[in-house]
Amino acid sequence: MRYHPFAKNMSGFYFGPRVSYFTRSGDDGGFSSFGVGISLGWHWFIKDKFAIGFAIEYDYYFKSKENPVANYGIPFYRFELGYAW
Repeated sequence: MRYHPFAKNMSGFYFGPRVSYFTRSGDDGGFSSFGVGISLGWHWFIKDKFAIGFAIEYDYYFKSKENPVANYGIPFYRFELGYAW
């Protein structure tokens, strides 16, 4: 979900909550975790058709029965290209 407080819908600065599910498989059996986070970004259209976006996001994953690792957070960046018709 994205909220654009200062511009028209789907354009300009946005922020929003995130809900994530992470799963990893491997020789040790792997694990899964649920997480919550936040997204801050900027999205704009060039000539009303081509879309470009950039976001800084952070997810915090919680320990579960399958995941014996302590709670942990993961920051990451998102770069988007698109076309609207």
